[in-house]
Amino acid sequence: MAERKETKEPSEVMKKWKPYEQEKPVEDMVLYDKVEPHIAKITLNRPEVHNAWYYMGMQYRFDELLRKGIEDDDVKAIIVTGAGPSFSSGDDLHRAPYEAFGGRPGEKLPQSKRLVGFWEIYESFRTLLYCPKFTIASVRGAAIGVGCWLTEFCDLTIASENAIFSEAEQKIGFAGFAINPLRMLEVGPKKATEWALTGWALTAKQAEEWGIVNKVVPDDQLEEETMSWAKMISLHSTDGLVNSKIYKQIALDMLGCGPSLTPLAVTHTLFTNLRWREDELNFLKLRTLVGTTEAFRQREERWANLGFPKVKP
Repeated sequence: MAERKETKEPSEVMKKWKPYEQEKPVEDMVLYDKVEPHIAKITLNRPEVHNAWYYMGMQYRFDELLRKGIEDDDVKAIIVTGAGPSFSSGDDLHRAPYEAFGGRPGEKLPQSKRLVGFWEIYESFRTLLYCPKFTIASVRGAAIGVGCWLTEFCDLTIASENAIFSEAEQKIGFAGFAINPLRMLEVGPKKATEWALTGWALTAKQAEEWGIVNKVVPDDQLEEETMSWAKMISLHSTDGLVNSKIYKQIALDMLGCGPSLTPLAVTHTLFTNLRWREDELNFLKLRTLVGTTEAFRQREERWANLGFPKVKP
C-alpha cells in the first residue's frame, strides 16, 4: 500500500509573496563617467526607489565599474554618489538578499547558497575598502544600511546638509550587527555600539561630529565641493597616491578591518535563520502581509514608544 503524504496548506505569507520585478536593466542601475582626466564618478542610478540596492546584479555592476576606475592608470580619484534625492536607501527590502539568492517563504534555502551569496557581497565591499585609488562618497539625502556602509568604506565623505546616515536595518533583526573594527575606529566602541543597537539616523552635522563625514555643505554646493576634493587629490603624484593606499590597506589589515568582512558573511547567513518569538517583530514576514511601508511604520513606532525615534535627538 502506497504511503500517504499529507499536503501542507500554504501559509498566509506564502500566499501573498510575489516575485520581484526589476524596473530597468542592471547595466542602467549603476553608471560610470570619467568626468576629468584624473577623476572618475560612479553613480547609483535607481532614483525612483532612492537607489535601493538590488542584489546581486547591482553588486556585480558596482564592482565591475569600480575595477574599471582602478585599471585606468590616469584615474587618481573615484567619486561614489547617487542620482536623485538620496545616496542609497540600503537593501531593497521589496527583495531582500535572502530572496535574491533563491529564498522563498516556506522554502529552506541551503546554507551553501546563503554563505556564498553573502561572501560575494562582502568581497565587493572589500574591493571598495581596499581600492588602490582614493575614493570620495558624495552624499545627499538618505545613506541607510548598505548605503551608509558604502560611505564609510570610501576614504573621504562629503555630505549635503540634508544628508542622513542611518543604521535602521539593525531594527529588522541584526541587533548590533554593525559593530565592526572599522566602525569602532571611526566613532569609538561605545558610539559604535549605540549606533548599532538604536539604529539611529544621524544628521549630516552629527555624522561630522562623530567622525563619519569630512565636510558638510549646502545641497547646491555638494557637487562643486566634492570635485574640489577630487582635484586636490589629483595634485598628488599617481605613484605616491597608490603607494599611500597600499600602505593604508596594510594598516587596515593589522587593525583587523579587512579580515572582519569574511565573518560578516557568516553572521549575515545566521541572521536569515532567526527564530522569532511572539513579542518580537518579524519585519520580513510583516512586510509580506501588510506591505513594506506599513511594516516600516510599525517598526519605528515600537522604538519611538521607548524614547528612541528614527533620527537621533
